[in-house]
Amino acid sequence: MSGLQVVPTINVPQLSPMARPGEKAGSPLSPLQVVAELTGAGKVVSGTYYLAGEELQFLSSLTDTQKGKLLFSPDPVKGALAERMDVIEKLGQRVMGALAADLGYSIGDWKATNPPSYEAYREFVFGMNFFWSDDARAAVHLEKARELDPGFMPVYQWLARIYSNRGLWAKAVQVLDVMEQNRDKLTPEEALFIDRLKALSQGKNEEARRALLQMEKIAPHEFAYKFLAVADGVALNKPRLSLEIFEKAEAPPAWLKTDHGRNLGTRYFAYVSMAYYLLGNHKKDLDVVRRARKSFPEAAGLLFNEARALSALGKIEEVKKVVDENLLSSPSTGAAAAGRVMLTAARELRLRGHREAFKQMAGRAVEWCRERPAGKEASENQRHELAQALYMAERWEEAGMLIEKLRSERPGDIDYLGYGGALAARRGDKEEALRISEELKKIDRPYTFGAPTYWRARIAALLGMKEEAVELLRRSLAQGHYYLNATGIFIIQEADLDPLRDYAPFKELMKPRG
Repeated sequence: MSGLQVVPTINVPQLSPMARPGEKAGSPLSPLQVVAELTGAGKVVSGTYYLAGEELQFLSSLTDTQKGKLLFSPDPVKGALAERMDVIEKLGQRVMGALAADLGYSIGDWKATNPPSYEAYREFVFGMNFFWSDDARAAVHLEKARELDPGFMPVYQWLARIYSNRGLWAKAVQVLDVMEQNRDKLTPEEALFIDRLKALSQGKNEEARRALLQMEKIAPHEFAYKFLAVADGVALNKPRLSLEIFEKAEAPPAWLKTDHGRNLGTRYFAYVSMAYYLLGNHKKDLDVVRRARKSFPEAAGLLFNEARALSALGKIEEVKKVVDENLLSSPSTGAAAAGRVMLTAARELRLRGHREAFKQMAGRAVEWCRERPAGKEASENQRHELAQALYMAERWEEAGMLIEKLRSERPGDIDYLGYGGALAARRGDKEEALRISEELKKIDRPYTFGAPTYWRARIAALLGMKEEAVELLRRSLAQGHYYLNATGIFIIQEADLDPLRDYAPFKELMKPRG
């Protein structure tokens, strides 16, 4: 195990406290302090063993002799006397795990629990090394750590994070259930983590936010919680609360100088800019993005925010420059997302009434999507993006043909079904639109987070059913739908909701709530 210098047992001749020649006898040293004095060891593993009948039992401790602090006192390691070498191997794994854990990752105050086996901890470290760059690979190592030591609770916390981030909620909830069964072994911070993700899995976003704010109180120096609180505020249409946190918090240097793993630094400032967007302060929105781009010149993700802010301000020529810049980017900095940058600009230009610029930008997005592999060579995601671009460009017939093809391949997909209903409403086929709305209503499966209800609201709005549309919007929010969806689209930007723009209940629902 790297990072430790181990003192050979031959260097520990005795544990009897002695006075050195010429010294006066003083307070007797403990046996562990004697070991530290004789060997220069900072940490000492000690313990005892018993034989009860045919069962061998080892008790062990890890002590920081310099601080006089007990670091770990693992549960006893037991086993049959006839299998004593297996028992000793298990003891060695537990002690090495305790030593490794003391040197490595810490999660809250998890060291107060039983330390992991060394092999489990090693897999845990491998997983954490991939957490920010390749979460699928990280999950493989963390699952191995869980298999090696099912009682090592921090593994579950990071696995739950990976599965929830990837939208694999069924797997995430299975992990959370194990943590819940072992709640007495968790720290308050870890218990709140369970509460937050459980609430999110049930679409209870406000409840999840309350758990997050409690986590922030427990660990006020943990900046990741502030980041999540800023993001939550934007997604829940509480931009003032996001900005209040931003103004009080001081981002660590690592968040300001690097991309901190999976774009966390850029995403933090992107959410701040979105908060200003929701408040209608588009100049401040643009200012935040441009200052962030100076810190993160390689971060193409910020181009979404810059394109949106410039479009809101009507700076059409500058919007085109941002799009061109994105197209010239290398694949590693996000040229593959150029179509979505165009659609972000087109969506905002349409909302602000710049019809000619909107049509040009939306058409450009369609052509960009078409230039990618088509037919059998195109992935479902690529065809979906083309369908979205066609829909945004108001090329309803072309969009409908592609959507129908996608629906035939995946008949249970909520978005494809929803598009079908919206397109029916747009072509005046009220009967078909309402039939699809009823089909959406019947969807009864977990982890949809209000998506079927949100599509029903869009269909109702297009049919001129304003009161029902707003009620369905309210219901979708209560079921877990955010004001900002996973692809960066705010409800207020949705073209299908145009019939509600001047409807007072809709305007009231869209007002910032905090």
